[in-house]
Amino acid sequence: MKHNYPKLFIIKNKAFTMIELLIASSVSVIMFAMVYKMLFSTINHNKVSEKYNQNIFQSRLVLLKIQRELRDSRDLIHPKLTSNQSIVSSRYIVYKDRFNKIKTIYLDQTSKEVKSFEIKLPEGTLIPDKKVYGKFIDSLIFTYDIKSASSLQFRIGTNSFQLVGAVRLLNV
Repeated sequence: MKHNYPKLFIIKNKAFTMIELLIASSVSVIMFAMVYKMLFSTINHNKVSEKYNQNIFQSRLVLLKIQRELRDSRDLIHPKLTSNQSIVSSRYIVYKDRFNKIKTIYLDQTSKEVKSFEIKLPEGTLIPDKKVYGKFIDSLIFTYDIKSASSLQFRIGTNSFQLVGAVRLLNV
């Protein structure tokens, strides 16, 4: 029995040659390699970006904690009284808090933590305040302008960026 199929559906017995198979497989391997490289570079970029954002978030928290602590300070002792210059910078700050306790905020270079402690007078003993404002900080600098005695600026830095914060000292 003879079938009358249209010419479109007639399948000819034709096979791929070895060269065509090699070319097709090499093109597919190259494409898979490109997709693999793009995928893992995207994953690596996301990890770096996440770490960077986490460092910025941590540094901003340190800025906010220092601002909150200094906003209600009663008297700024250092860097105000140590120099005759109009702008003074220091790696730490000494102040009286709202309860008239003398405290300091500084960067512990060994642990890379911004810490605070209380100074007990007249003995001069240090009482640990056990406050750690933040970790993984590389630099902390307080800048005070004696001419405009109501503002204190401070910079927090890590190995990849620096953030600047300021607080208006109402009670100084």
